[in-house]
Amino acid sequence: MTISTKTLTAITAKAAAIGVAILEHKPSAYVADDFHIVLAYKPKGGYNYGEFVTWLWANGAFHNGHYYTDDFKSAKQDFAERNEN
Repeated sequence: MTISTKTLTAITAKAAAIGVAILEHKPSAYVADDFHIVLAYKPKGGYNYGEFVTWLWANGAFHNGHYYTDDFKSAKQDFAERNEN
């Protein structure tokens, strides 16, 4: 199942409001409830430096953040493994 345009717009708007960029997103195990996993980035300094985070998007907000400072590789691995089930 893919993410709806309405949900993607809401995720992008909420991310922009807090100053982060969405790098990737995917449905979670609870996609029927419109829950999704998000990988985001807030830059600090040069390329690949900053704060990376994976969140659960649920009920119009980000929840359960896993944070990685200057560590894209670990954040990407966490994103790949997260499913919230």
